[in-house]
Amino acid sequence: MRPNSQFTKRRSKHLRWLAAAALLLIAFLLNEVAGQGGYLARLEQRRQIDTFTSDIEQLQKENEQLSNQIRSLRSDPAAIEQYAREQLHLARPGELVITLPQSPPPAETATR
Repeated sequence: MRPNSQFTKRRSKHLRWLAAAALLLIAFLLNEVAGQGGYLARLEQRRQIDTFTSDIEQLQKENEQLSNQIRSLRSDPAAIEQYAREQLHLARPGELVITLPQSPPPAETATR
């Protein structure tokens, strides 16, 4: 019976080591997937980078349009006149400016 008892002790010891290694492996895998720097966090960072990149591109286009508008307003009399008419509601002598109020958005009707 003794050899059987030693075999059982060794087997028990090996199983404990195997269980500890398996738990350690599972912990590393969970950390790699859901940890602070894991796969899910990196995926979210990539989404944010894509969003920020598109925001930057949009702002660069808007900046270019505004720069062109500034150049026009500094040098083009027609652009200056158009801006004065549309934004400042100015008119030439003898012209009449009629400004209509902006219509409020349609009220939403609640259907229940």
